[in-house]
Amino acid sequence: EFGSEGEELSAITDVNPYYLRLQGPNQWPNESTCPNFRARVEKFVEEMDVLCRRLTSALAEVLGLPPNFWDHLFTEPHMQMKICRYPGLSSDSQSASSLSGVGAHSDSGFLTLLLQDDVGGLQVQTSAGEWVDVNPIPNTLVVNLGEILQLASGGQLKATVHRVERRDRERISVPYFWNPRLDATVTDLASEEASKSSTHGGGNVIHAAYGANAFKSLARSHPGVLQRHHPDLVLDSNGSVVHVSGS
Repeated sequence: EFGSEGEELSAITDVNPYYLRLQGPNQWPNESTCPNFRARVEKFVEEMDVLCRRLTSALAEVLGLPPNFWDHLFTEPHMQMKICRYPGLSSDSQSASSLSGVGAHSDSGFLTLLLQDDVGGLQVQTSAGEWVDVNPIPNTLVVNLGEILQLASGGQLKATVHRVERRDRERISVPYFWNPRLDATVTDLASEEASKSSTHGGGNVIHAAYGANAFKSLARSHPGVLQRHHPDLVLDSNGSVVHVSGS
């Protein structure tokens, strides 16, 4: 996983607001082990930045807004990207739990652009609750709408609920997460109704402060990381990260 380059934090529990802890330097593989890897990833990130800014402007215009309506959220975007590997299924791993690569969720940011191989497995949920395969198409990117876009559009552009089911073959995907700066707060067009989400049993509140929404996803996806590296924080039932009493 890679993100916007930041300074290393020394005393992480002293950082406030807590979501600023999501900053830090990337841990790049050794050049001798992965020649040109960093240069290629950074070139990819540059090109995706340009594309995402164009998409952001286009989405604003779709809603009848000025093309620069959301530009103030992206003065220093907190982008992330991953290179994900999903192991193929073996003959003895056909249980319901082992079929799931990633459970149903929506992404916490603004947009996710996904480069996937030809294996398949990605599914999106329709407004009727049905799951539809997103079959790979060569030379294309999948675009998922995120929770912050749902909030920023006043609920007109709903966050894409999606999941991954494992296949017989190994699957590789590269998601690029286009996110606002960590301290950005979404207020234009935001409403209580737009902050609601059907995921996690309806207990997934979309926070107007992007950093808080992003940290919510970290805490849910990696509870062990939260406990080990952020012992002063806990995740409550509606997805809010709060300080442990007395810390």
